[in-house]
Amino acid sequence: MVNFVDKFANYLYDFIPERDFVFARTPAGPGSNTSQPRLGLTDPTLRTHSRSDIANNLQKNYLSLMMPAFLPSRNIPSQLG
Repeated sequence: MVNFVDKFANYLYDFIPERDFVFARTPAGPGSNTSQPRLGLTDPTLRTHSRSDIANNLQKNYLSLMMPAFLPSRNIPSQLG
């Protein structure tokens, strides 16, 4: 789970130019399958995209890049390295 969350945080940091901060954590302990990512956006007057545009774009693009991480049996390489 930690590797997945790290990739997700890196994705947010690298591909969301309107971000102010990125914070992602996983709870300690074995068997953890949850995470809590947070993305802070810059002031609306400094952005070219709305929150809704950013969320929709994130959802569409992130799923196409990261779903292979959930399908190891298909042997699909991750595009995020």
